[in-house]
Amino acid sequence: MTGLFPTENSYLNYQPKSAPHFNPDRIVLTKGSFQTIQQHDFVRAICKIYPQAKIIERFDISHNRFELSSSIPLELHYKGKKTLVFGIHKSALRLSDEVIMPIIPVEGRQKIYASFIDNLLMSVPLERVTLGQICSYSATLKLTERKLGKRNPISSRLEKTKCNDGRVRFTFKLRIEVYRHLIDTIREFQPKLHISLCMEEYQTFKALNMESAIGYCNCVI
Repeated sequence: MTGLFPTENSYLNYQPKSAPHFNPDRIVLTKGSFQTIQQHDFVRAICKIYPQAKIIERFDISHNRFELSSSIPLELHYKGKKTLVFGIHKSALRLSDEVIMPIIPVEGRQKIYASFIDNLLMSVPLERVTLGQICSYSATLKLTERKLGKRNPISSRLEKTKCNDGRVRFTFKLRIEVYRHLIDTIREFQPKLHISLCMEEYQTFKALNMESAIGYCNCVI
């Protein structure tokens, strides 16, 4: 999903125009998007440039709680690209979400990431966390290797064959091992924290018994 979170200065001399290659078929108005007259005018101005989009009013929920009503990864991905959500962001000291990526399986990773997660969860009151590892197209990987060399810590651990989406990832076994360690570490601190995965394959969700988490990150393939 594409989200818009207007700041106080967003309304100054704003002239709305459609974005290239973006044509939403629905616009969702969530909690906080209509708090002031300026916000109301801002939202309505953008809605007018997408007259074909269905307007959905969900002022009872925050922007990150709107669900796309599907459990099929490809359908979720398509719906997300066709959905525009208006909402309001919390301050940096009160963030409800956290994305930990890219996770790189370097030597000593268990201790490194356990310490990071410990500090994160002790410092920020999270509602959910999304984990993501490296997934690169060939062209992107070439740029990485041009900068770091072909024997860098990332390339040396990637599979030689592409996944179904055309990206290259770490081996399935390694990804599962890394995710399991991170998830277990998070559960030790916050057993009820919602966890999802970014840019991962269905088989990964299934191996980790996380099918119910599919769709909570818009990057699900």
